[in-house]
Amino acid sequence: MIRKVSKNDLDECVKVIRSSFQTVADDTGKEEIAFAQSYFAVQTRKQELIEERMKYIERTQARGRLKESEKRLSQNCIR
Repeated sequence: MIRKVSKNDLDECVKVIRSSFQTVADDTGKEEIAFAQSYFAVQTRKQELIEERMKYIERTQARGRLKESEKRLSQNCIR
């Protein structure tokens, strides 16, 4: 089935791609296939780590903005 993929589907897509490469490598047993499979697994993991880091940075920035806005709000309430 072919359908449009959203950002929410990325984890599922990664699992399917990894599984596909593993199946091909297991079925053929060729060294080139095994190398390609490990290469794509490494690249996929790198991308996952980058995305995790970006989410962490976004959360940290959001917390900082919230902290500042609450600080200004509390200062206005005290006056």
